[in-house]
Amino acid sequence: MKSAMLPLLLLLAVAGPAAAKPTAYEALAAFDFPPGIIPKGVVSYTLDNATGDFTAHINSSSTCEFSIQGSYSLRYKPDISGRISVDRLTNLQGVTVKVLFFWLNIVEVTRSGDQLGFSVGIASADFGLDNFLESPTCGCGFDCNDLLLPQSTAEPSLRLREGFRDPLHVTEVDMIACSLQARLMDDVEVVVYLLDVLIPSGRHRHCPERAAAAGLGLPDATAFPQIGLG
Repeated sequence: MKSAMLPLLLLLAVAGPAAAKPTAYEALAAFDFPPGIIPKGVVSYTLDNATGDFTAHINSSSTCEFSIQGSYSLRYKPDISGRISVDRLTNLQGVTVKVLFFWLNIVEVTRSGDQLGFSVGIASADFGLDNFLESPTCGCGFDCNDLLLPQSTAEPSLRLREGFRDPLHVTEVDMIACSLQARLMDDVEVVVYLLDVLIPSGRHRHCPERAAAAGLGLPDATAFPQIGLG
């Protein structure tokens, strides 16, 4: 009996390593994404090869937070999900970015050459791929133990997506634009949108109502005296 079982045990021993499930970071590489778009500590994940739907669990009892390029703070919930395909990650849930004073959901990540684009729906920002060659650590991000990775010299710039420049487009763009204070912004396109579209149309007057309905608690018009809102 033992001699009959030996070939089967040998077969399992040889096939086991070959059939091992790739890590979440290796799975990202199969879709042309660098490992650094998710932090260290992913202990399990699921991936539907037919649809690209995925879930990932980060070994953290609380939200994982860190900064990138000193410009934006990112937060990852312990459980994140989305849909992945080559060079595109959509329907993302569980990841947020801080823009000025507000946390916005990152809903899409795309790769174009050596650039990664992070979208919050109405606006996006591009970062160099070299910022994500290694996975960040919760808390200290890419700067742990003062071992700084090479950083892109170009500052990321928040820009409005083309579909949201139509003055008649009334959705969450109003709520986000209401929250952007021109005196703190270096992003010319966003400031121009505030001055040329939102304010002349009078839609800024609906900011408090829209914010209350969405539970966002955005500032009312008195927060913008420097650009004459009232």
